[in-house]
Amino acid sequence: MDYPGGCRCRGRRAAGRLPAPEVLRLADTAEFLGRIEAFQKVQVRARVTGMIDEVPFHKGDVLFRIDLCPDQARLDQAEASLRQKQE
Repeated sequence: MDYPGGCRCRGRRAAGRLPAPEVLRLADTAEFLGRIEAFQKVQVRARVTGMIDEVPFHKGDVLFRIDLCPDQARLDQAEASLRQKQE
């Protein structure tokens, strides 16, 4: 008996069972060596002084959070001085 594709099996069956297929997990990553350069550059200048407390850097968020302790201490001192002058 001729089958399409040229196989001429005459009713023969494969001896035994076929082995189970092997399953492989492939990672969809690639690593390359190289250099990149920004096509635009920006300057970030501080308008206040202080130590940087946090850099969240998420889209739409602030770039830096500055430690408020020194400024809070100056504010508390100014408010206390004002209260003393008002008495």
